[in-house]
Order: sequence, then C-alpha cells, then structure tokens
Amino acid sequence: MRPTIEELKSPNYFLLHKVDHREFNTFSDNLAWKNLYLKMAYWSLLSAFVLATTLLIFQIEASILTKLLWTTLGFFTAIVLVLPHEFLHFLSYKYFGAQDVKINFYLSKTYVLTKADQFVVGKREIFWIALIPFMVITIIGLCFFITAGENWQIAISTSLLFHTSICQADFRMVDFCFDKDGNVFHFDDLKKNATYFYRIR
Repeated sequence: MRPTIEELKSPNYFLLHKVDHREFNTFSDNLAWKNLYLKMAYWSLLSAFVLATTLLIFQIEASILTKLLWTTLGFFTAIVLVLPHEFLHFLSYKYFGAQDVKINFYLSKTYVLTKADQFVVGKREIFWIALIPFMVITIIGLCFFITAGENWQIAISTSLLFHTSICQADFRMVDFCFDKDGNVFHFDDLKKNATYFYRIR
C-alpha cells in the first residue's frame, strides 16, 4: 500500500533527498550500489554485451571500415532508442495510475527524464517503471540479433551494449529504492522541477 503525499510529510516519514530535475542525472550517477545481487546482475549483463560485441568484431570476416560503419550504426541506434526507452517509462507510469506524466529533454546535460506529477512511487512500482525499458528493448534486440546477418549482428550488439550502459541510472534507482534500512518512496513535483525521496521511520 503506497502512502499519500500528505502521509509522506507526516512524522512517520522523513525526507531523504530533494533532487532538482536538472541535476537528476548527477544524482543517480553518484548513488552507491547497496544490493550486491543487483550490482552483479547489471555488470554481468554489461560485460556480456562487451564480450559479445568484441568477439563479433574480431570474428567476422570484413574490412575494418565495414566493421567501423556497422559499429557506428549501432551507436547511433542506441541514441535513437532513448525515445522508445522513455516512452516505455511513460507507459509504465500510466499503467500504475499516474495521470500527469511528462517526458522532459535536458539537451544541455544530454539526458532525458520521464516524471509523473504528484504520484507516489514505492518499491514495487519503481522496479517495473525503471527496468521495463531495459527488459523490452533487450528482448526485442536479442530476437533481431538471432535472425540477423553478421553485419547487422555487430550493429545490434553494439546498440544493446550502449543501451545497457545508459540503463545504469535505472538500475541504480531501483537499488536506491530497495533500501534495506526501510521503504523508500518518492514523488515528483513538476511545478518545482524536483523529486522528493522519503523513507519510513
């Protein structure tokens, strides 16, 4: 059962962080890993894509220029994937009942942020809201990888590698909200461009 915003502001909870949306990327990047299993899962996935991409580049018989072109295509595909990635965050918020959801582009800081105004998010919600984009895009990418030709496999593998690296902030957010010291809840205030994190006392 998720508390209301009024309940979060009661003595039963205390404010952990207030994060300006323009600094959210810095905040998530500086979060320390706390859950060893989640940390190992993320770095294992990233390492697997690094290894797979490296092996493909060296095994496939093609010119260096050809390999470079397909690797570059994969990199730019990962950038394009930011849009469906954020839209999947958007749909996840909607699924859990958020009414006012916005996708904001912070071009000067090179990141995109999807937030839901005045909607309290707990552990159950943050797991799916944060990780559904990674799950969906990775599964679809692997399905294409299996049926693709060698050159396309380089592009797809490179794309999944960079997309997984981008997803580190999502994994860190799940890790942060699955706090062993108590349940962490948060909500966004779009008028103030801030996210508030609370923990139960």
